[in-house]
Amino acid sequence: MEKWKEFEASATNFLNDYFSEFTFENLGESDSTAPDIKVYTKEGKLLTQIEAKYSPSQAGQIVVLIKNNQFEFSTKSKNPKVASTAILIDHLNKNYETYSDVAQSAIPIQIDDSVLFSFIIEQYRLKGNDWIIASSQSLSLCANNLCLIPLSELPQYFEISASLRRKRSGTSSLAKSMREKAEEIISKLFNNYEIKVEGKKTFFHGDIGTHPKELPENLYLSPKGENIYEIRKRSTTNNVNIMFSLKLKENYEFKSEDFLKFLESKVN
Repeated sequence: MEKWKEFEASATNFLNDYFSEFTFENLGESDSTAPDIKVYTKEGKLLTQIEAKYSPSQAGQIVVLIKNNQFEFSTKSKNPKVASTAILIDHLNKNYETYSDVAQSAIPIQIDDSVLFSFIIEQYRLKGNDWIIASSQSLSLCANNLCLIPLSELPQYFEISASLRRKRSGTSSLAKSMREKAEEIISKLFNNYEIKVEGKKTFFHGDIGTHPKELPENLYLSPKGENIYEIRKRSTTNNVNIMFSLKLKENYEFKSEDFLKFLESKVN
């Protein structure tokens, strides 16, 4: 399990024990636009939502286009356009020569932290979050190694940064029309393997040793278990992204009393 998933599950369990008069639900999603932890009364009334961050971590992203030597906001962005989005893109355009040669390597965006925090806080609030819980540990969580604060205090307890880089889009399940080609490619690279089709997914069963998971024709072997890989197709899209990152500072707080008062105000 990825560390961030471990953290979200562990943090949810801890909150359920610590604030036992309420119910905390971990949604367990990788969708960055969805809330991480929902908080309910024992009767099932939704009170608030919490953003969970395993530190350091990505905190959001904006897809931008380059047209006529200008950066533009792209509707492909998962994070919607807000006031600080325009400020960021205006900064890129005013310093176009610095940022225009963007590639896979990240170019740090030199802009006031207040603009970046404004973007992140607004995005988290749009998701319905009022608080954030974070730690640099994923397991064995306690009040001493957890940060629990309202979103408004994010600048006090976190370091923030943003960078510009090209980012490949993700992968998709192998299309039926590509299976024969995939088998042909794999037959030239590996011995003693088996290919199985389960529903819409195609799996490679075998030991790939030290061979890269990236294969010709933008194919990719996605690990699913010991010597089991799903054969997936990489997208050729190579978008320019503004990537945001958060890192927890050392002197953080677990504001249990403030959080409890906040929940009680939502109940009444």
